[in-house]
Amino acid sequence: MPFTLADSRVRVLRDQPLRPAASYVLYWMIAARRTRHNFGLQHAADYAQTLALPLLVLEALRVDYPWASDRFHAFVIDGMRDNAEALRSHGAGYYPYVETQPGAG
Repeated sequence: MPFTLADSRVRVLRDQPLRPAASYVLYWMIAARRTRHNFGLQHAADYAQTLALPLLVLEALRVDYPWASDRFHAFVIDGMRDNAEALRSHGAGYYPYVETQPGAG
């Protein structure tokens, strides 16, 4: 049985029906860059399971923002390696993207 999120953890931004021709469920990993204890990722995985669609996780890293630093980027990229392994072991698709120059993404 899929995990059920508390109503306080769900905010509807676009109240539209699901696309019947969808070929996957996309989870765009932005702030919570982890595979465990991640309510958004769990919600996406539940949708994928319910719809019998594959789960695809996109984790992108911009290079130009106010708090960007080599130290933080090294930390995030190390985490991307861990996320790739964890998601592969659960059968999810994973696409890590690191911007090569400002605005390229």
